Amino acid sequence: ALARFEEAVCVYRKLGLGDSVDYAIAIHGSGNALHGLKRHEEALKRYDSGIAIYSTLNLATSTNSGIAIGQKGGLLIDMGRMQDGVQALQKAIEIYESLGLGKSPGRSRYRTTLKRALSGGTTWRT
Repeated sequence: ALARFEEAVCVYRKLGLGDSVDYAIAIHGSGNALHGLKRHEEALKRYDSGIAIYSTLNLATSTNSGIAIGQKGGLLIDMGRMQDGVQALQKAIEIYESLGLGKSPGRSRYRTTLKRALSGGTTWRT
């Protein structure tokens, strides 16, 4: 999966689409792959890059941004950065709720992850 995301990132860069939604999705998708490989520091940088692109495109409160922020929250918790992870998950939940998606599977997943983290449990990846 990582190789495919990296290939997509390169294609978007070559096409001059480094500030597009598709590029941001590929960047944060590569963060997911890196997270799964336990390459946490690299994954964190990818999530941050994707989130920054969404913000640049005035999509900071979009579903895609909420997904990336929520996944970053899970990663931060996996890295032992509980407070940062909890804040990211809360922000992702707020984005979903502001979009009227309070009952969506994404919002529910982040809410469950947040509850587990606050009770000393693990995220969905660990």
